[in-house]
Amino acid sequence: MLNLCEKKQSLCVFPHILYPILSVKTDSYCRYIFCYLSLMKWEEVNMNEKTIKYSVSCEGIGLHSGKRSSVFFHPAPAGWGIVFVKKVRNRLIYIKAESKNVVSTEFATNLGLNGEKIGTVEHVLAAIRGLEIDNILVEVQGDEIPVMDGSAYPFVELLLSAGFQLSDKPRKRYLLKKNIMWGDFN
Repeated sequence: MLNLCEKKQSLCVFPHILYPILSVKTDSYCRYIFCYLSLMKWEEVNMNEKTIKYSVSCEGIGLHSGKRSSVFFHPAPAGWGIVFVKKVRNRLIYIKAESKNVVSTEFATNLGLNGEKIGTVEHVLAAIRGLEIDNILVEVQGDEIPVMDGSAYPFVELLLSAGFQLSDKPRKRYLLKKNIMWGDFN
C-alpha cells in the first residue's frame, strides 16, 4: 500500500524534455513513479543541432593517473556528434561517444578504440548532454580527463563561456514506442 503522505518531487533532466520524478515511500521500499509532464512549451524548444561558438580549454590532474592533462573543446559541424580525439605517436585517434566504445566502467567511464583509451569521461559527457550540445570535438592531451572539482560544474561553466551556435540541421528525434520502466519494483 502506498503511503502518499511522504511525497517528494524533484526534476530529472532527459535530453530535450524535463520530467518530474515523484518519489513515493512504500512500506520499507522507495519507488519512483515517472510521470510525463513537459515543463517547456513545444514552441520554445529549439529542435536544431547545437555546437559551441568558440574553442575553450582547461587543464588539471587526472584522478586515477595523477598525471597532468588538458582538454580542448572545439566547435564541430552538424551531424558530427560528440567525438573525443587523442594524439598517439603522431597520429590522431577519434573516439565517438557511443556505448559501443565504452571499454570499462570500473571507477570511471572509459572510452576506447583500437587499444587506445580516454579515461574518466563521465563529467564531460554530463556537461555536454546537460547543455544539449549535439556536436563537439573534445581534444584530450593525456590519458584521462582532468578531475577539476570532481563534478561536471567546471565543464558546464567552461562550455557556457564558449557560447552556442545553432545549425540548420534538425536534431534526431527518438520516439518511444512502448513504456520503459526502471527502478526497484520489489
